Amino acid sequence: MKSYRPLLLALPFAMSLAATEANAAVLIYDDFSGNNADNVNGTTPDTNIYNANTWEADSINYLRADGSLLDEAGDSNNVDRGAFLDVGAGLFATNTTYTVTLDFGQLEQSAIFLGFSDAASITTTSTAQTQGANNFAIRVREFTNDQDVAIWNRVGTVNSQTIVNATMSDFNDASYVVSMTINSNSLTDAEVTINYGGSEQTVNADLSGMQYFYYGVEDAATSTAQGSMGVVNSVTFASVPEPTTATMGFLGLACMLFRRRRN
Repeated sequence: MKSYRPLLLALPFAMSLAATEANAAVLIYDDFSGNNADNVNGTTPDTNIYNANTWEADSINYLRADGSLLDEAGDSNNVDRGAFLDVGAGLFATNTTYTVTLDFGQLEQSAIFLGFSDAASITTTSTAQTQGANNFAIRVREFTNDQDVAIWNRVGTVNSQTIVNATMSDFNDASYVVSMTINSNSLTDAEVTINYGGSEQTVNADLSGMQYFYYGVEDAATSTAQGSMGVVNSVTFASVPEPTTATMGFLGLACMLFRRRRN
């Protein structure tokens, strides 16, 4: 009887090593654990490996430190605002896979964006998703007639949306998670993909000048106060390491042993 012991010893090790390497390295993360009464402006994300910069946001408390998005009673302004984190040059590297994850909930007559902008400077009192010549983001939306997940993409002065999934009836629960994958084989023509609810879409984006990581809100009712617009539970930007030569070698060895034992 042929022994499979070498295979049984080598395969778990190879799989364990591959799983360890596959763990994403978190680059930016915030779970917005501040106070509801405070503005997110000036707060520091939980993780930011690039620098010690804080969130920049409008002085009006539309974006709260606990992740709440509020159009306060009596305020009939058009609440299209964003919070920006100035990461600086070199945000993306070539030949790397990144993930961007938005955990949100209780969306009400508004849209939430989470993405990147190459703006040389930002304005906290206007829409986040239209700043810069290149800007792309996850967009989740619950308006009266539109409930969807989409990839938002701005090139030059042209804004576009690629609908990923429009089958949702609402986003009223406490938590929904949408992730976007970025493959930077080319910094000027990277692939940006969202898969949600069994549907998938990919667009191309220019990453070369990206400087800001941001989240933003757009309200549907531009002339009336609507109170709560939703909650951003957390935002995450991470890189996914490629398997190393050692991992591939162990997996190859396991396959060779398996073939030899079968012959």
